[in-house]
Amino acid sequence: MSMQQLPEGPNPFLAVSRFIGNQYKDNARQLRDVHQQNNIVQALAMHTAQFESMKQQASHEARLTERGLKGQHQRAGEFLSSVHGMAQPGTQVSMKHGGISANYTVKMPSAPAAAPKPGRVPVKKNRGGKSPK
Repeated sequence: MSMQQLPEGPNPFLAVSRFIGNQYKDNARQLRDVHQQNNIVQALAMHTAQFESMKQQASHEARLTERGLKGQHQRAGEFLSSVHGMAQPGTQVSMKHGGISANYTVKMPSAPAAAPKPGRVPVKKNRGGKSPK
């Protein structure tokens, strides 16, 4: 048999090449499946991160809105107090803020409470403690 002549029967090189080709196809399928699984895992991770981000954004906006409404309420109360404080006794006051309106007359100031007599110092009474010596 010469070097250029192939033996009779099945070609061993063809069998090996088919085996390698089938292995390559199987490996290609496995690689494709792994790649698709990785894509799905990555998409789920991105979705989870986006959901958390949106949840935090909504929470932050809710806190800002609440803080804004609280500040608006505080400013309205301070405005009402300043108007009431600057109004002269007996003056008719009428104001409206949002859905709330108020009409009243500022009262005359009451007499100051009786001042303690000068020279008298209040004494603290013993309320069940040790008896004084």
